Amino acid sequence: MTGHLKFIVLKYLTRSPLSGYGLMKAIEKETGWKPSTGSMYPLLESLSKDNYVSSRKEERRKTYSITDEGRMFLEESLKKKSEMLDRMLENWKVFESFSGKGECGFIIEVIKKVKEGEVPFKEIHPELFQFRENIFRLYKARKLESERDRIRKVIADANIKLRGLL
Repeated sequence: MTGHLKFIVLKYLTRSPLSGYGLMKAIEKETGWKPSTGSMYPLLESLSKDNYVSSRKEERRKTYSITDEGRMFLEESLKKKSEMLDRMLENWKVFESFSGKGECGFIIEVIKKVKEGEVPFKEIHPELFQFRENIFRLYKARKLESERDRIRKVIADANIKLRGLL
């Protein structure tokens, strides 16, 4: 999600002006993921420099609003996202047509939901985010190979427990 934070922030600011803290809380409420202050405030500063947002000091906090330039940037980005998702959908549909097993229906459904603006797996997003981050940290620490058996065991145990929920 952090790679998409710029677009998420701009989208929220189309609804109403918000402080940095207000943005973090609104994003957390809707997605289950809370951006850190270390990513939010530098991003808001960068968006201000790019003239995508403006700020106004209100008592002890700054309130941010999207600018016309920010709206145009967001609209163009959303158009590109939609075009990319359309291409992905088409590719998966083609793949499904010659695979003949109907196994692509799930990914097609997820892509359609993303295209409609939904957040897939929102109910468990914080846990999925932490899982992904831990895998990336293990990779960065060059421990995937040395800890391969233990990592596989953790994932296998989790899969057994998840299957038990079915």
